[in-house]
Amino acid sequence: MDCFLNGERRELPDWLNRGFSYGDGLFETMRYYDGRILNLLSHRNRLALGIRILRLTHPDRFMREWQDAAETLAADLNNNARIRLTVFRSGAGFYLPESNQLEWLLQAYPMDQEPYPESAGLKTGLARTVRRPLWNLSSFKMLGSIPSVLARLEASEKGLDELAMLNFSGRLSSASQGNIFLWIDEALHSPLPGEGQVEGTMKQALLAACEKLGIRVISRQIPEKDLEKAEEIYVSNAISGLQYVAEFEGRPLRSEHYHPLRTALREMLLV
Repeated sequence: MDCFLNGERRELPDWLNRGFSYGDGLFETMRYYDGRILNLLSHRNRLALGIRILRLTHPDRFMREWQDAAETLAADLNNNARIRLTVFRSGAGFYLPESNQLEWLLQAYPMDQEPYPESAGLKTGLARTVRRPLWNLSSFKMLGSIPSVLARLEASEKGLDELAMLNFSGRLSSASQGNIFLWIDEALHSPLPGEGQVEGTMKQALLAACEKLGIRVISRQIPEKDLEKAEEIYVSNAISGLQYVAEFEGRPLRSEHYHPLRTALREMLLV
């Protein structure tokens, strides 16, 4: 079967699949360092749950195969890499698939520094052009990450490093590329699961670090106005680790708890 691609008639390309056509899949972004995937169990658990919810099937060897592939590609990059695993449904069909078999693609990108470098402080603001939808698959890294793409474009246009994002109900959801936390009244406040954010693997590690340090964590629905109350703001993801916000909407913020939290995270994940 032929198609037109950028005005040129040609055979359907090999990369045309259900992931491309329908966003029918999900992905994991992971940090590889010193011969291993960091925080591997959290990535595996989220991946397995997402695959089950999408009703994808795969051979028993799948989990071992993609980890072996990551090790092979990372070895070519001095064992210091960013890994992306994409899984998507195989076969044809329109909205109704003809198969539930899983296919996968693994990529590796070089990194030039140790994991979770010290943050220089982020200049941030609030995303005005896009909000995160509230749906039952938001906890996973689904294909088709348009809200994050549009938020990253907005941040770039404003000359900012990052943006806080609200959900469709006007409550705090996440940052454009990670989870977000507010320090208010001697506690770390985190958006309640289901507020439109991915439930990040680094977020899980951060909550464990807070427990170790005796820091009170409050998981709740956070209205937009609470951003004005925040004394400190933090952003976490699997690649950068934990970063602090130095400035939000032009307002300087403290970072008093950053170093103890970062130290605890590194001790947990790099040993």
